[in-house]
Amino acid sequence: MPHGDLKVQCQALLDESAFVRDFGFVIESLADGACTLFVAYKDAFERPGGVVSGPTYVAAADVAAWLAIKTELGLHDESVTADMTAQFIRGIRRAPFRCTARVLRLGGRLVFVAAECNDEAGDIVANFAITYIRAPAKR
Repeated sequence: MPHGDLKVQCQALLDESAFVRDFGFVIESLADGACTLFVAYKDAFERPGGVVSGPTYVAAADVAAWLAIKTELGLHDESVTADMTAQFIRGIRRAPFRCTARVLRLGGRLVFVAAECNDEAGDIVANFAITYIRAPAKR
């Protein structure tokens, strides 16, 4: 399937899925094993002091990883997050950011993904090591 078609289908999945649609994530790019999301600033993402909250970065990284895996295993893949390690490097205030996830290893049972959130200048604000567990084959 051409990535343009997959991008449209994945964006529709985000826009229709109750667990992510309120974030308003926009897919900037999809490639084999990679996804970049644009995350527009919303007041709902703010923690006291005007800093974008950690859970916002975590959600963006998890969703970008989820979609990066779908570029490898297909839109209907049911892999789920098994583990995530986060490093919050610096905060950004009332500003959008991007999050890029890349599949590092696609194993038979586990998928290892690295994700990075960057501010508008391209500086790293958070990075993540994410492990997904692949859904067993349906019989």
